[in-house]
Amino acid sequence: VHFPFMDQTQPQSQTCGPQGFWNLYHAQTAVDWILEPTIELCEVLFPSQASCDLACEVLEIGAGTSTLSDLLARSRPNFKVLSTDVSHVAISQAQARDPAPPSNLTYAVLDAIEPNITSISADVVLDKGCLDTFLFRLKHAEREPTLLKLLTNVYGWLKEGGTYMVVSPRKVLPKLRDFKGFSEYSRSPLPLSTFRAGGLDGGREQSEVWLHRCKKGATFDAANPFKVEEEPHVCACGKTRGAGGRKWRNHVKHCKG
Repeated sequence: VHFPFMDQTQPQSQTCGPQGFWNLYHAQTAVDWILEPTIELCEVLFPSQASCDLACEVLEIGAGTSTLSDLLARSRPNFKVLSTDVSHVAISQAQARDPAPPSNLTYAVLDAIEPNITSISADVVLDKGCLDTFLFRLKHAEREPTLLKLLTNVYGWLKEGGTYMVVSPRKVLPKLRDFKGFSEYSRSPLPLSTFRAGGLDGGREQSEVWLHRCKKGATFDAANPFKVEEEPHVCACGKTRGAGGRKWRNHVKHCKG
């Protein structure tokens, strides 16, 4: 994988900002978010019949102390996998967990929402908890600008036609679906009857898990990065739109005329 941009053992800020928060968090907690890594999960993400001979380059963001990248690298020896997190504590723990990691696995500290070096180039960006953590922890007004930073970075990291895979407990991710940098979007369920549930930020109860896939498209306008669906001003029942918003959209969606 093309990551000549950083010293993989160099800590970022240890006591303040996001790095400080997650350094403290990972010093106290070890959890695999959303789903426990299993061979079955790797098979869904990268079916062996289609991927076993591919020299695929995978970047995992927000990996924390997850073992997913390690399992993926071992089960797909032709892959090159880079496991990253904003916390150098998490990365150090992951490195210490296995003193003899597979040769196709590398660890590095990376802040997924900071303006990043464009030398990163991957076929797949894998996200099991990064985007979901932003949605859970950020205030409403902070979400869109933060997600735009994240998606802009992901877009820049992906090779032409590359794929962004997001494992999330959320069935609907509007900003992901509507980002103009992606030419294709799809989602599929990951049944908890088949896969082992992991932890959720904040101790939330988990009822379902979804795999969202986005394919990198053409260039997009950074000033207008999300698709906006025009709302009708008059419903079929004759009611006229007032201030709009969620109440109006729900009325139009469910009105039977």
